[in-house]
Amino acid sequence: MNLLLVSLNYTPGQMSQTGTDNLSNLIHLGFDCVNVSCSSQIWKQLMREAFYEYGNWAKAS
Repeated sequence: MNLLLVSLNYTPGQMSQTGTDNLSNLIHLGFDCVNVSCSSQIWKQLMREAFYEYGNWAKAS
């Protein structure tokens, strides 16, 4: 039985090579990984709404 790791990722354009390598290493170590990310359009919309509502774009993340 493998452990299940669930991760909410940045959009592919914002994910660094180090982050990609870390996820790959976890998979190669035998962990089952579920990676969830939204499209870049949805990500931008969430950040815009958080900025207008809270004055802080990072609140969306």
